[in-house]
Amino acid sequence: MPSDADARKFAATFEPILLFHQDEQFFPMDPKWYIERCALWRAVPKFDDKVNWGEPPRLLYPRLPQIPQNKIAALASETAGGAFTWLGDASMDLGVGTVPAGEAPPPPEERFLDFVGWESTMPPNKRVTATSQNRHAALDPGEYADASVDSRPWYYVEFLTNDDLQEFTKSRSPNGLDLFHLVASNDRLNKPQVLLYHLFYPMHQEVLQGCEDAGEGRFFGTYGGEWACIAVLIDSTNEGRFIGLTSRNVGDPNIVGEEEARVGMTVSPWGMVQRVGIHPKIFVSRGTHGNYLTSGTHQITAFTGGIDLSTGSCGAVETLDDVIAGEVVISPAVPPDETSIWVALLKFFLTPGGLSEYWIGAEMNSDTVGSPEQDASPTQPAADEAAGAPFGKIISPENLIFPEILQASSVVYWNVSPYQAPAPDLPDLREYDFVVDRSKQVWWEPRRATQDSNPLEGPGWLGRWGPRVTNDPHNRRAGMKCPDFLLMFLEGVAIAMNK
Repeated sequence: MPSDADARKFAATFEPILLFHQDEQFFPMDPKWYIERCALWRAVPKFDDKVNWGEPPRLLYPRLPQIPQNKIAALASETAGGAFTWLGDASMDLGVGTVPAGEAPPPPEERFLDFVGWESTMPPNKRVTATSQNRHAALDPGEYADASVDSRPWYYVEFLTNDDLQEFTKSRSPNGLDLFHLVASNDRLNKPQVLLYHLFYPMHQEVLQGCEDAGEGRFFGTYGGEWACIAVLIDSTNEGRFIGLTSRNVGDPNIVGEEEARVGMTVSPWGMVQRVGIHPKIFVSRGTHGNYLTSGTHQITAFTGGIDLSTGSCGAVETLDDVIAGEVVISPAVPPDETSIWVALLKFFLTPGGLSEYWIGAEMNSDTVGSPEQDASPTQPAADEAAGAPFGKIISPENLIFPEILQASSVVYWNVSPYQAPAPDLPDLREYDFVVDRSKQVWWEPRRATQDSNPLEGPGWLGRWGPRVTNDPHNRRAGMKCPDFLLMFLEGVAIAMNK
């Protein structure tokens, strides 16, 4: 295992420059700080029915969370003698597991976090009452600003040495890709190491393009609690070789099971990166927080294939049963003869400079519904609008000079370093860090151990980072789960090296 000093050194060396759109309203924050200010809820199937939320017996309103607001301890050492409940307390079954989502039968219960509640015009309905709709997480950015006072721009960094990568990849071959030989022990990569910047946003705002003013179109894919990542593959000389950037997935939601598939990762050669010194410039898309190497509009390439039925109906239809019932007829989103299987998908193109990008995703069998003559408010192709001049906020390492800062509304320095701050409702001090330590921090996605002695693996929280909402059959508007970005990145690099 690398020391914390190694992780901190590499975090500072490659610390990214995030350039935000001038209309962006949400920025990365400390997930530990966020957890401590949330309530934790229990839910049972059917998960998008508010009747099934809260502590049993579920007979009376208002529904109550399992742990009240501001009473969660993110670390076992910060329970303050019982005043706070540790998220990893096994005696309470708070959603911590040892097997990643998708590798075990779906759990009979689920947990989700509530930071500022649900959208409503009336304050009493911020919670789950007999009359509350609970169709969306709270939508007013002002509520998040009020709740986020004293928070800081933040990331968590995870650094893996080449020894760590070799141990981690020994028995991992996703979609038939041998990660050990293609990445960890590949001589062409010169003993690679991996650096992951985990970014957490309190809100993801996503419209259904072409349907912004129709029905649910404006908030179609909006949810509370979003994860993103910037990953860097570094060789033994500490030079960057590849970069991985997450962005949203607009593929068929029917393939989504317990795994979080609303985000995918684009893997590109390090030579494509605009840099200030060694610090990469990352252009962040408005609302959806997709990470890109260039500014402007980016057409979305789905990381998973198939048809999203809702895109042809402005969100009026979200299940195949609704279409069969004749409520709405959807135009085909793909040619009728397009079929594929659940395999890794590599999409490759040459840029004018001769460099290449690689997308890692997956596809499955798909069928079309309806006919072109019976359109029902078809949408425009999905696109992300990445930051461009004039910029909004820029979050940067300290004392860097580059042209975009003259076109920004504000420049903020990361200033990510360990500190102590007063805990809510207590005089005691809580500790804040930015280095991933899975032996103490249970809020990360659990990883299956390759060996009993593997120190990289550990239990993790399987819950959602924002509230569940009603009428959400494909979990588009439910809080996101924390993905395992390491596997996502290594698979993308493996595809690139397998060409």
